[in-house]
Amino acid sequence: MATFKAVILNGKAFEKSDGTTNIKIRITHKGKQDYVSTKYFVLVSTEKKSYFDSTTGKAKGTSDAKFINDQISVLIASYIKAESALGDSSDQMTVKQIKNHLTQRKSDKYIDIIEFTENFISRLEKLKKDNTAQWHRSMLSALKNFVKNTKLNVLDVDSAFLNRFEQYMLKGDKTTNPVREPMTEGGINNYMRSFRSIFNKMKDKYNDEETGIIRIAKNPWKVYKVKTPKRRQQGKNMTVDEMKKLVAYSSTNKGKQFARDMFLLHFCAIGINTKDLYFMPKQTGPRLEFDRFKTQRAYSIKIEPEMAEILTRYESDSRLVNIHQKYKDYRIYTRQIDVFLKKVAADLEIEKPISSNWARHTWATFARINCKIPKDDVALCMGHEDADNKVTDDYITYDYSIIDRSNRKVLNLIFKKSDIRK
Repeated sequence: MATFKAVILNGKAFEKSDGTTNIKIRITHKGKQDYVSTKYFVLVSTEKKSYFDSTTGKAKGTSDAKFINDQISVLIASYIKAESALGDSSDQMTVKQIKNHLTQRKSDKYIDIIEFTENFISRLEKLKKDNTAQWHRSMLSALKNFVKNTKLNVLDVDSAFLNRFEQYMLKGDKTTNPVREPMTEGGINNYMRSFRSIFNKMKDKYNDEETGIIRIAKNPWKVYKVKTPKRRQQGKNMTVDEMKKLVAYSSTNKGKQFARDMFLLHFCAIGINTKDLYFMPKQTGPRLEFDRFKTQRAYSIKIEPEMAEILTRYESDSRLVNIHQKYKDYRIYTRQIDVFLKKVAADLEIEKPISSNWARHTWATFARINCKIPKDDVALCMGHEDADNKVTDDYITYDYSIIDRSNRKVLNLIFKKSDIRK
């Protein structure tokens, strides 16, 4: 906790030509000191008379001394309040950082979190990161409804605010159009993670640790904890026997057959995302070579015989598969095959809400649990981006044989040569 006191600095270097010197606020923090100049001056003490009491930190001996002291007291009180609002964050700050925080221009203290989020969403859309943009857009809609405003100062967001926002989403809101229904724990977790991500991105932009300019010093997420929803007993993965049933399945219903084939194609391509598959250009070599939309990083998967067999039945002139000829948007494609996958599951008497992303979860589960593939290799195969290893990854030339061997092990669990249509 910092302390504040009005002082004057002695010496000719601090005196003006009219014989006055500036009253400064001395900040003491963790044994270090810094000074903030004020707009108030007092005459320099003479041998016969003193115009400033260094013990009390007050001006004296002039007609305006009371006014100056009152104004200095108000200023110090505002500094104490602002420093207290930092909470535990001030313990991690230097005295210079606290000074910079207190002396920022008043206009700088209003940073609109809603405006920042809208601009950030626009940047995501330009990068074609539609899913992430939609994630933040949904949260922002709830936030606007909650504050009943199109502006929100980021400095007004504290742990109490976050708790109120959580309760608002939990109870729902009948005043909105359409009515905002009460949200589940999972939904609230999703929105609050979005909010936390935006808040942290704002701190990255507006705080400069090197210069000590900290415009967003508080961190309410240290007090408020995002609630983790209760996990379902059932994960998003199928068993080996269920996958073998799916391999053997065929239907005269075009929707069901297409959904079955696409699910297996996603699985054979190591759980490739629907967006990546939808936009995948036609390949000329023995591998799928593409940049993942989610990470914008290069990715390569060997086209195994099981994958090639499915691809021959859904050829397109310009893309890997002709999904775009059936559905004008990858989201529509995702919704439609999810509908038919549940019908396929019913036909196979599999009592699970199977959807397209189950292919990814199932592949990862088989790789780690059934094939005993190391977790780091599974992450490599899935194209996960580890923030801790991101810089290191830039120096590695990947040996895709690790991915190829892993995928082959997983496919061998459910496919036999007799399963592959010629």
